[in-house]
Amino acid sequence: MIEVLLSAVVYPIAKKVGERWIDRFVEGIDEKLVHLMKKAIIEDKERGKVIEYIQNNRTLEAKLKDNIQSVMEEDTTTNALAASIPPTPGKKLFYHKKFLEWISNTCVRFKRQVVLKGFLNGTEFLSYFVIDAFDSKVEMSQIRDSYIRPRHGLNIYIEKIASQEDMNEKFRNLNRKIRLSKRGSMEYKDYKNLNKLNVIHENWVQYDSFKINDDFLKLSNEMQDECEIKEYTAIKTMIVSLRELIDLEQKDIKEIDNALGSMKL
Repeated sequence: MIEVLLSAVVYPIAKKVGERWIDRFVEGIDEKLVHLMKKAIIEDKERGKVIEYIQNNRTLEAKLKDNIQSVMEEDTTTNALAASIPPTPGKKLFYHKKFLEWISNTCVRFKRQVVLKGFLNGTEFLSYFVIDAFDSKVEMSQIRDSYIRPRHGLNIYIEKIASQEDMNEKFRNLNRKIRLSKRGSMEYKDYKNLNKLNVIHENWVQYDSFKINDDFLKLSNEMQDECEIKEYTAIKTMIVSLRELIDLEQKDIKEIDNALGSMKL
């Protein structure tokens, strides 16, 4: 996961705003890593050395992941993300691909499906990440014909929610259900009537139900507004909600550890 975070979040923005972006993640953790990462934003071939150094120090890797996720939740990062995405065809899709693979493989790591607040087309949605199995890495398709799509084993469903209150309640209830389920998954009835993601284009998402031959302009005005990727604040929303679920998992583990530690065996 750390390689995805670096390639999708850290390096692209650092190339836009300079070395100070690296300092936000690494300063105070490890001076050698600061040096390696600053070289890596200049020469791509140096990135392998960064990964090798991090993988040889798991404590360092954990600290860096935590720093990256914390910085990603800041308002200034949302603006930096938007500014860092070049208009060159295919570049946006590269970032979308890496971001969604990071989320999906976090699910694999925790052996659990998730429902997140937001999707690429807006903050007013819930996104359902339905993963069939947790024993292998999940990938989006390669970028072809200016779109990407979930590969076999991953399905994403999108639901527009009327209010923030409804969103918060459904987010809590569905993820609680997943957490307590035997297989870490939802029931089919939880998402069967929702819009299933078919493909992601450069600037819009296409649902499975559309019969438009990839033509955005054939959508109704209402659906154009719903499906267009207008800004990138939803990325932050998704990250924050995923972090909330991870923190809950870690809190549970800590409470179990504390309970076990207090027992006199």
